[in-house]
Formats: sequence, structure tokens, C-alpha cells
Amino acid sequence: MSHDYKVGIYKGIIQYLLDATNYPLQRIANLSNSPIAYLQLIYHHNRLPQNRSVELNLLKLFVVYIDMEIKRERKAELFFPADMH
Repeated sequence: MSHDYKVGIYKGIIQYLLDATNYPLQRIANLSNSPIAYLQLIYHHNRLPQNRSVELNLLKLFVVYIDMEIKRERKAELFFPADMH
């Protein structure tokens, strides 16, 4: 996959998590078990770190967050079914 596409994907994941959680970049780094310097490299400098584990860590955190959103929506549907349609 093209390097630019990958950077765009991971930068988008970081941006989504920043917007959706209102957490600072440091907190996203902690939650993804990634050094802040790696996330800064992606987010601010459009570069991927040589350590590829940051890619998997970001994907895992993203999947966990999306899973939590889906569960929250399903729970809301149970309590407020008319509001969802």
C-alpha cells in the first residue's frame, strides 16, 4: 500500500479519536500503548515510525472505540426505541 495512503489512514484514525473523545494526543498514545513521539510523527509530520506496532495499536484502539459506540447505540435503542427512528 502506498505510504501516503497509510499515513492518511492512521492520521484519520488519530483525528477521529481526538474529535470523538476530546482526549489530548498524549491520552490517545497511552490508550494505544504507543509512544507519543510515534503519534506525533504520524499526526504532525505525516510520517510512519519504523516500529510497525504503532499501526496495529491504533487499529486496535479504533476497533475498541467503535465497538463501544455500537454497544452504546444498541443500549439506547432498548431504552428509547421511538427516538431512534
